[in-house]
Amino acid sequence: MITRTTADLIVDDYAIDTQDARRSVSWALSPRIKLDDGALLIVDSVTSSGGWEDWSVVADGAIMNEGDGSTGGKTWLSDNRETEHWMVWRFPEERAVRGVKLAWPWYQTWRTSRNYDVQVLDGDEWVTRIQVRDQPEQQVTEHRFKAPVRTEAIRILQQPMGGQIERQDLMWLSEAEVLYAD
Repeated sequence: MITRTTADLIVDDYAIDTQDARRSVSWALSPRIKLDDGALLIVDSVTSSGGWEDWSVVADGAIMNEGDGSTGGKTWLSDNRETEHWMVWRFPEERAVRGVKLAWPWYQTWRTSRNYDVQVLDGDEWVTRIQVRDQPEQQVTEHRFKAPVRTEAIRILQQPMGGQIERQDLMWLSEAEVLYAD
């Protein structure tokens, strides 16, 4: 469950009239879990549909197969918004990484994202190391850098409407893993 915080701001202009400026600001922390190796796994959103609340299953080592039935309780599913979606691993210290391995869920077909980037954090900037476009549907994709990269974070950034062709507004993963160089 994602908890939203709202702050109402009221500024009185001290004029004779009774008008003032009113605004509400609302925010929520991105959902996150701490992995066994100390890394934080953070996602942009989690669907509000029932059955996908425990999105930590995306890091349990279990890759979904065609005969596994429902994806609920076995996958991470983003909110269905026509915006970019992302998953970030933030490490407690700089680490050498050589890429990522992504397993896609099965629901009538492999729900493989078509358009996304694999990025590493370089200082304060995200740098795209691998650009994936028009990826075909498949169970697992592995993306390796030409050489290991030392970084404090790695991100999978799905382009707006870059999901599987039938559900372009979603990012949907069965399993996600950083490939370490050490």
